Amino acid sequence: MPFKHNAARCHRIPKARYRVRNWPAYEAGLRRRGDLTLWLDEAAVAGWQAPRRTTPGGQA
Repeated sequence: MPFKHNAARCHRIPKARYRVRNWPAYEAGLRRRGDLTLWLDEAAVAGWQAPRRTTPGGQA
């Protein structure tokens, strides 16, 4: 099996360790990670609504 080819030497590879040294910058980066800003012009907002359905069934 190809994934077991290096299994005998796998335990010698150390796991990477990362130490946070600048906590304020790290915390700010975590806050920015979930930040999403959208800029929409008036034409995009006006055309946002889909036309109403003329056939029965489905979403209104």
